[in-house]
Amino acid sequence: MRTAERAALARAVALATRTHPRVSPNPAVGCVLLRGGRIVGEGVTEPPPGRHAEVVALAAAGDAARGATAVVTLEPCAHHGRTPPCTTALLAAGVARVVIGHPDPHAVAAGGAAALTAAGVEVVGPPAPGTALRGAVAAQLEGFLTAVVAGRPHVTLKVAVTADGSVSPPPGQRWVTGPVARRAVHRWRSEVDGVLVGSGTVMADDPRLDVRDVDHEHQPAAVVLDARLQTPLQARVVRPGTVLVTVEPRRHDAAEQEQRGQRVDRLRDAGVHVLVVPAGDDGRGVALPAALAALAEAGMVSLLAEPGPTLSGALLRAGLVDRLVRHVAVHLGDTAPSALTTPPPGAWSLERSGGAGADAIVQYRALDHHPSTIPAPPPRHVRSPGMFTGIVEELGQVADIEVQDGHARLHIRCGHVLDGAVIGDSISVDGTCLTVTTLPGEGFTADLMAETLRATALGDLEVGRPVNLERAMRADARLGGHLVQGHVDGVGTITARQELPGTVFVTIDAPASLARYLVPKGSISVSGVSLTVVDRNDDGRFRIGLIPHTLDVTTLGVLGVGDRVNLEVDVIAKYVEQLLAGGAPSPYVADTATGREGA
Repeated sequence: MRTAERAALARAVALATRTHPRVSPNPAVGCVLLRGGRIVGEGVTEPPPGRHAEVVALAAAGDAARGATAVVTLEPCAHHGRTPPCTTALLAAGVARVVIGHPDPHAVAAGGAAALTAAGVEVVGPPAPGTALRGAVAAQLEGFLTAVVAGRPHVTLKVAVTADGSVSPPPGQRWVTGPVARRAVHRWRSEVDGVLVGSGTVMADDPRLDVRDVDHEHQPAAVVLDARLQTPLQARVVRPGTVLVTVEPRRHDAAEQEQRGQRVDRLRDAGVHVLVVPAGDDGRGVALPAALAALAEAGMVSLLAEPGPTLSGALLRAGLVDRLVRHVAVHLGDTAPSALTTPPPGAWSLERSGGAGADAIVQYRALDHHPSTIPAPPPRHVRSPGMFTGIVEELGQVADIEVQDGHARLHIRCGHVLDGAVIGDSISVDGTCLTVTTLPGEGFTADLMAETLRATALGDLEVGRPVNLERAMRADARLGGHLVQGHVDGVGTITARQELPGTVFVTIDAPASLARYLVPKGSISVSGVSLTVVDRNDDGRFRIGLIPHTLDVTTLGVLGVGDRVNLEVDVIAKYVEQLLAGGAPSPYVADTATGREGA
């Protein structure tokens, strides 16, 4: 896969991320068309029965699509459903090369790659499992992939508990956790097709199960599992769009059949979609696998389950939970904090952990469920207050950036670097040491001073763009790269890329004031990545060499000519220069931002 194609695939993932779940049950797919390494068209899946991403991108490109490369997150479909095959559209447009981010597991739609190859189109990809781009694509498609492979929606189970595992709030309080954790739940609701509870929760709490208090473009459907049709008709979830799953009435009881039929009619009159499935094996409750299968058939591919302990336990025992999120009120509880330290029974991997106001969030991923693409993070260790190694731990994604009055607030969506994170921790973002100001659950926010925006390339970031992330280094760990402070010394510009077998050489124009610190075979941090200077000239232009692994796991694989990068030179060289100068400040100081918040 070429450098421009990696960048285009990352762009396609970012485009697709913004459309889900508005396009369910279709997968949210992104497509970018390249010609001569430049974007000539791009598109995303439209809500049903709209066009697929490839067709939207081809329409945007027009005649420029002939001979172009189509970079698409999911293998183009090869069957005629509500729309004609995307392979037909690509061939008719004269596309010469197709880069695929993930194979299509759907038995009917699959086969696009083979059809394109048979027609003489060059097909590349998907990236190898375990690479950053493959993982990003699979994570963005997790609902669709689970629905196709498992025949049910992807289920995230959220439970709120005290530190010792109790689900009951203190006397006089409605909630176990605080407002920051609850806002995180509302953000998750905005990203799924449905919010699932049991009838017991409806009768006890009368929840709304909608999105409030956060910006959103989508409201999920309320989903109620109610075997005995106990949901009160005046409940707030009895509204158009709600889905209620119940069981078939006993055939020998005519009175029950009539009573249940009348109640179902009244629910449907209120706009509730009623699904009927078999009862559980013990005759009590709904058969959970059948209920989830029915929801998938109704077009749902992702659910956030927020039920009480009975239904939560049943979902876990049935192996129907793909992700478990514990919201832990660490200040509540009389015994040891078991909810923080004890993993759930079964094969689970810690996916992330962090804080949300006064509460903690611990998130686990089921190891034996599809998709399984992101390795578990390492255990939490004591870390330095602001020193890094230049070894990127994770590719995050810009979820939002708010600029006002010369400063900005950056919201990064990520997972692994949140392991054990607390407010006040340092995280390197594209080589800039930033301080975690909030932990909303699915990432972190950091405040950027005006000086940081001026002295670094962070002001160039856009929503959906990947960023290199690294936690502050552990004092007891080996130094894998070199000492990096996260204090940007200058901003360089990529001026050339030379692709050779096994290596990509990148030429960067650095500020002339940094030329004295660029030593052939010496260290340089480029957007937070520890690299070796291959060679340099006297005015600050230098080259670095990138191996395929670095291209796959950092943003350097997607950056191209004209992109700006943060540069930090060897801190030891700066100290030595200042000592030799008798303590006078180094010449670079006037052009450099300092401080943990910024450069």
